[in-house]
Amino acid sequence: MIIVKQRSKITITGYLAVYDRDKSGNAFQISIESDDFITYIIETDQIARQMFPLIEKHLSLKGEIIAENEKSNPIIKVSEYRIISE
Repeated sequence: MIIVKQRSKITITGYLAVYDRDKSGNAFQISIESDDFITYIIETDQIARQMFPLIEKHLSLKGEIIAENEKSNPIIKVSEYRIISE
């Protein structure tokens, strides 16, 4: 179940991670594990698909929190990102 929230802009720094995989083991949902230990799920769109090769990299990203999932993890729509370290 997805809970829609009032949109709020945010900047997050953390490590990009796989949040969910398909039956073949391929990543299809990514998240950022913030430096303050919050898991933000990244809405899968064109920008998110560009980020898949950056899994396990330290990033800074900007976007909007658009909802929460059933585990109360914020879902973010990314507007821009940059690599902090490889």
